[in-house]
Amino acid sequence: MKRFLILSFFGIAGLFAIWANVSCTTSVPSTANFQNPLQTIVAINPTFTFTPTFTPTFTPTATGTPTPFVTQSPWTGFNNPQAVAVDNHLANSGIFIADANNNQVKKYNTNGTLDNAWGEGGKGKGKIAFQNPLSLAVDGSGNLYVVGGLSGVNKYNIAGDLINQFNAVTFSNPRGVAVDGSGLIYVSDQANNRIVQLDANGNPGTGFGGAGAVTLSSPVTALYGIVVDPTNTFIYVAVRCNTTFSSLYGFTLGSGTPVTTITGFVSPNGIAFDQNQNLYVTDLGPARVEEFLAGQFVSPNLVYGSGNLSNPTGIAVDNSGNIYVADSANNNVVVFLP
Repeated sequence: MKRFLILSFFGIAGLFAIWANVSCTTSVPSTANFQNPLQTIVAINPTFTFTPTFTPTFTPTATGTPTPFVTQSPWTGFNNPQAVAVDNHLANSGIFIADANNNQVKKYNTNGTLDNAWGEGGKGKGKIAFQNPLSLAVDGSGNLYVVGGLSGVNKYNIAGDLINQFNAVTFSNPRGVAVDGSGLIYVSDQANNRIVQLDANGNPGTGFGGAGAVTLSSPVTALYGIVVDPTNTFIYVAVRCNTTFSSLYGFTLGSGTPVTTITGFVSPNGIAFDQNQNLYVTDLGPARVEEFLAGQFVSPNLVYGSGNLSNPTGIAVDNSGNIYVADSANNNVVVFLP
């Protein structure tokens, strides 16, 4: 099956001061400058706000490309799957799926065999009660973090035992969760338009310039997927805007300094990195997955999903480079080769 790559020349924005007016559609340098951010933000309030401004130029070019293809029949039996997470520490990587409308989290082997299902009607220990799970993350010890339809973040071990419920911070419709190499937890708090950092015990963090949270102001209207890069240096969040195009915003983990903006998406939702630091983004608008080579976030290298996806939401990549995409409209999970 042939795929064609539509290259959009995404702008990568620089950094902006607190309270500066910014927009979702801005683009200045042609490559990301991770080493020398233009400005360091020092937070002096409980949270700090930044508003980037871009004016991207889009010149779509259709280019023939090697054809990524589906490796097997889609995994089925879901009702509005929203998120995917991979535990690469297992002998046979565990693939976790947030099956939102079934109020379950399901664990599969890489061959598509259902290993366990926790939540309503699941065959697990019955220790997990999910309510519309929307986002998942796995830490370095194989613990699972779940948000969505919950007052906070719930943490479980690989056996499905509830380890902790983090409710020290009140969220409003959290849509994304990620964990860095130090065990710090990051939540995209959609209705509050902020990224919140928690420590390993679920208490407000002290990162992001000491504030523990970053608030994104207008024209940002909602936050979705969030991910920490493999170098444990940057965090990226998918944002929707009240303008035509939406973006990914990148921040440094320690200071919360805005580092880069990747523009040109319609409705970005899920974000994932592979072990080679290539970036993958699900875009609901064109119903596809875009792959960006490590550090080259100006235009996609490959596009996956033409004819195979309808409403791609969550995404994850295992150590073998297999790409797992939750398609909420088709109620399935599609697996692509690298």
